[in-house]
Amino acid sequence: MFTRHGTYIIGFSAASKHMAMAPERATMIRFESVVREHGTDFGTMLARQPWTKPFNYELLNAFIQQRSRASRRSGGHSHEDSTTK
Repeated sequence: MFTRHGTYIIGFSAASKHMAMAPERATMIRFESVVREHGTDFGTMLARQPWTKPFNYELLNAFIQQRSRASRRSGGHSHEDSTTK
């Protein structure tokens, strides 16, 4: 899980057939058409990146940029970026 100034940015999890990228629900809603356009399998809270396909860095970047903008708007509460497991 990654946070920026106290704001959740994105989480990752691994399964046998894919890696899941999990931004907040609002980000998934905002990018649903992009996810569909890329042919990426997704659920309400995550996008599934199959191990058998090239990694979609463009989609990951879009998720992170959206959440980072949200962090800047909220003002955050911590003094440094953090990464937790």
